[in-house]
Amino acid sequence: MRNDEVYFLDLVKLDKAEIERTKFRFHSVDANKDVPLDVYVTNPDIINNDWHFWKPKKDRVFYIGQIGVSFIQFTSNDTWLLTTIKTVTKEYQGAIQETGYDGVEREDFSHLFGRLVVRFNRKGRNMDRIATNDDFIYNLPIAEMLSAPYSGEAFSGFENIRLSFSMLESIIKNNKSDWIANFENQKAVYLITDTSNGKMYVGSAYGSKGMLLKRWREYIYSGHGGNIELKKLDFPHIKEHFQFSILEIYNARIDDSTIIKREQWWMKTLCTREFGYN
Repeated sequence: MRNDEVYFLDLVKLDKAEIERTKFRFHSVDANKDVPLDVYVTNPDIINNDWHFWKPKKDRVFYIGQIGVSFIQFTSNDTWLLTTIKTVTKEYQGAIQETGYDGVEREDFSHLFGRLVVRFNRKGRNMDRIATNDDFIYNLPIAEMLSAPYSGEAFSGFENIRLSFSMLESIIKNNKSDWIANFENQKAVYLITDTSNGKMYVGSAYGSKGMLLKRWREYIYSGHGGNIELKKLDFPHIKEHFQFSILEIYNARIDDSTIIKREQWWMKTLCTREFGYN
């Protein structure tokens, strides 16, 4: 007996024949440690094509005519966000460790993409589930329905900021209003961390126009923001490895000299002149 919960098939209405040729893929952090949600926000096609149709070995993952359902790990280990449902139309012969298939997206379910969240406790590392095995598709409960397609975390305070380059780029280039409103009205001492080697750079944002928004926008478009040591790095390296966070935040009334003194204090404390990029 089913309880009062809403299940996947209550919203994704597939007939019996379709169910028998449906396969699920659940994507968590990949081999390069890319976080699926970050990738999805910045370039959903990478998730919906490259990841969804990835063929890791000789064994067949999909067959032509099969329906592939793609989920990415959401806010916990057992919540997953629906990103696409595609019917497989082509198999690339000989493909191994690359995209092995192509498909057509099911437009009748497009209103659910980026919004439908299910609960599933994935045990082990196997990312694939056949819909009919152990009646899997019949017992997949809905955890949440987002009001709009997921476009990144909402701003939740400067103390919670730890942004990859790609996430900061998405916020700035997509002009996410809640983040932008906070960035442009604050002075700050901030930290950039190179996650490939642990080196850090302490910077500050002050002045009267744009402040933190202006400063961080410079990194997104130039990579280095004018810093001599950062100019020595390749832009692709910066995009892949830079992480942005806040050390101290100040309102616009604080004198610029205070910000500069605090920036110098953090440089000495974290030894970023001796061992980092300052």
